[in-house]
Amino acid sequence: MAPCRLYLKIIELVNKQFPENLCINEFFELSRDSDEKRANNLLEITSKNFKFPRKPFIAGIFDRDKIITEPGDFLFTIRNKQDDLMKELLFVIRYYGSYEYYKKASNNYQRCLFDVLNNLNSFDDKDLMSILENPKKRKNLLTYKNVSYKLRDNLIVQDNNFDYIGDFDDWENTIKEIKEKTGLDLTSLKNEKTKF
Repeated sequence: MAPCRLYLKIIELVNKQFPENLCINEFFELSRDSDEKRANNLLEITSKNFKFPRKPFIAGIFDRDKIITEPGDFLFTIRNKQDDLMKELLFVIRYYGSYEYYKKASNNYQRCLFDVLNNLNSFDDKDLMSILENPKKRKNLLTYKNVSYKLRDNLIVQDNNFDYIGDFDDWENTIKEIKEKTGLDLTSLKNEKTKF
């Protein structure tokens, strides 16, 4: 999935409905693959050539090339239009980089996420959007105790190489089609706000 305000609620439903799932949260990639094994890689980002084990259901924000696929696997995503995606990305950065989030943080992963994203709060919205839209500006922007991260390029530039692409602009129909195609029931989120 791309970053969106319903991400955690969707993951919660995946966890309830598919107990043998694998949830991957790789919003970032490592600037240096050698940082994968460092103790300060608290976000647990894997190297570019890492492959996650197969599971009946894999969900989250990750590079599709990091999962082992076999013929017959069904790959799907839900996305926003590019302008809406950038607004959602800005919302996510502002929220997880906020002191409101930090006060709720209960583990090292969450505190690290705050530290990494809080660094971006020195930019106003216009400047931050300019950074997010430019791959050269995004490079090596985010660090935590000598581990350097960057936003994944394929998080922002979305391709169409999926068996199904849901749409937050047609949320009710997307919920119906995902349930038909995968068995994942998102009906409880039908009336949730999907974007600004």
